[in-house]
Amino acid sequence: MTSVYLVVDARLPASGRVLIGVAQAAVVVVAEIRAGVVADILGRKWSVVVSHLLMGVAMMAAGLVTSFLPLVTIQMLWGAGVDLRGRRRRGLDQRRAR
Repeated sequence: MTSVYLVVDARLPASGRVLIGVAQAAVVVVAEIRAGVVADILGRKWSVVVSHLLMGVAMMAAGLVTSFLPLVTIQMLWGAGVDLRGRRRRGLDQRRAR
């Protein structure tokens, strides 16, 4: 749904959507290290809670803006939230494999 919003409502050109994707991917790569620290400190359950809070805030904020820089920031926040959630899933998969 975000892609449709970026095209229809925000009217971003293809280059803007690509730049948002690159920024989001860069945050995910950097957040991968920090996600492990958060999961170790807060515990896996709370890392999922923080993840969903970040994603929820980003989803609500995305509908409020149509300019490029705020959308990049919001999508970067969403990427960090997804990364925290992904670590939780990998941890569960590893436990089940044992």
